[in-house]
Amino acid sequence: MYGALNISEDVYSVIRDQLLMGGDVRPLHLVGVRLKGIPHAPRDSKWELVTNANDFVMTLLDRLLDDLRECSDERTLSELSETLESIMKSAGYTTQMPPEEADELSIFVDGLRLQMWSALQDFHSGEAPKMQESRLAVLQTQDMLVKGGWVGWSAPEKQELSRSALLLSQSLSVLGCEISTDLSESDLDTLEAAEAALAGILKYCDSEASFSKVVQLLGIWEGHWISDDVSDDSTDASDDGWGLDEEWKAVSALHRCWLGLFERMFRCGRSISAMEIIDSQIANGVLLMESEECEKLVAVAKEIDSSGALAFEVATLLSLEKDAREALDSFLGSDPDAIGADDLNDQVLLELLLNTDFFPRVLQSAHWPSIKAKLTCAGPEALRGTSNKGGNALLMRAVALLSADGYHYYSGLLLLEASGCPRTLCTAEGALSVLEVHLLSELEDTSPHSKVGGDQQGHLIGVYGQIVATLPFSQRSALDRLLADLGR
Repeated sequence: MYGALNISEDVYSVIRDQLLMGGDVRPLHLVGVRLKGIPHAPRDSKWELVTNANDFVMTLLDRLLDDLRECSDERTLSELSETLESIMKSAGYTTQMPPEEADELSIFVDGLRLQMWSALQDFHSGEAPKMQESRLAVLQTQDMLVKGGWVGWSAPEKQELSRSALLLSQSLSVLGCEISTDLSESDLDTLEAAEAALAGILKYCDSEASFSKVVQLLGIWEGHWISDDVSDDSTDASDDGWGLDEEWKAVSALHRCWLGLFERMFRCGRSISAMEIIDSQIANGVLLMESEECEKLVAVAKEIDSSGALAFEVATLLSLEKDAREALDSFLGSDPDAIGADDLNDQVLLELLLNTDFFPRVLQSAHWPSIKAKLTCAGPEALRGTSNKGGNALLMRAVALLSADGYHYYSGLLLLEASGCPRTLCTAEGALSVLEVHLLSELEDTSPHSKVGGDQQGHLIGVYGQIVATLPFSQRSALDRLLADLGR
């Protein structure tokens, strides 16, 4: 009868599938105990496993770890990692079981967890897996277990999860084979050691791809070292109109690492990419460097670009008003022809200029024609705002800043030239009339999407967002100044 039903095979398949899907191992243990009492039951190897949940789980786990060690492709690794997590979760359930069997089940689960944990630990001390990611998958599973996967359980003293090992595996997985490194666990034991290790890694970085990997690496490290130090600027709620330094909660614990990264990027001609990173972090309320380190980065910018443009951009982005003012003076006194044209650099410079109150000073410099051309190149579409359909936020911000500073004629000219009106037809009266209509129209429209068209976007997302957010206030100031100067 038993042979006809092939009960060993059937029960084996059911219990195996339950374990692979993360089913609670405790009922399976109880089933096994009862199966042992069946008269004349089979005595083959599979029957022995299904009647001993402890051996069954460990057999599956050992096979799975062997597969992980031999795994050589990411798709298989993903499947194996999910299965590993499911098997480990099978020993993590805490729902109430029959009171009369609670003590027995508790002893069973405690012993099984210790065996399973030891198997994971042995994985790291055995032959190295073919893929670094396999080791990371096991370490991350262990991390999941100690963080709540096995409620109320902690590893034995000599088998605790090595945080440095986990961090090392995560780091090597990010860096891959593209960046040469001899990173070891000891390099990640302390923050000081990690800083020294990163300095070595940066020596091999000079491309966008390599710098992107270092940014990912620091993102992982940020979660490992949490800074308790509060920025000196955190109590200063005023930003003097700059809008970029909002009540910082804390400076990154890895601030020296970030400075090293940005210095290297600047010297490798990747300053725009570095500023994109800084901008995105500022937009999320994160300050990556101490104030002294911000000043040092400005000094590096001055060293690289003698015109002062780069130093102005960096200082403005980091809310260093004094340094920004000095760098702008240097830039405005420079020869535009000697600097050369670069659309991306010009765009970033324009956005940062428009996010300060310094913009009107550009009018009196030799750089005004090129900046004006950049603002008005959008053509008639740039003036959508006058018909309450959204428009070019940079142009509208420039118009508002100039008018608020009393340069109403230049503001009106910008609007007229952006709409395609020939300069010869741009009279003073026409410019003032167009400016007034524009400001009144913008301020009358309170719809949330009226200011900026859907296809408009700045290069520095955080800076551009600040420009858009403050646009109504600058336009109100411009209109008040215009009406006052017109005697109304």
